[in-house]
Amino acid sequence: MKNSSKLLGLGLVLFLGACSAAEGDFLKKVEGKTAFFDAAHTEEFAKFSADGKSFGADPAATFVEATDDSTATYSLTIPADGTDPAQKIVVTITTADGVTGTMTQSDGTDTSDALPIWLK
Repeated sequence: MKNSSKLLGLGLVLFLGACSAAEGDFLKKVEGKTAFFDAAHTEEFAKFSADGKSFGADPAATFVEATDDSTATYSLTIPADGTDPAQKIVVTITTADGVTGTMTQSDGTDTSDALPIWLK
């Protein structure tokens, strides 16, 4: 039993280390960049913070987790406006190179198609 506990602990440390490395690798690809809907960089849709942990403005989407070094999820809540209730949106950003990528969003019931994005 004592060895099982040590192996379990080691496995947890290795898993958390891998998650942490993926997070850092992803954030380095987007930190301080602006995301555009076109390759000519004329249709801006959001700016990432200097550390990559948020993007957009009022309300900003905040970093949730990196699933690997190329994919991360962000979330934001759109406040109620009197006619529509508050709505939580989860945005998934994928970029292998920090230059091109895709973005999808989900409100829990509907998920958008992956939209191409360009980062600069």
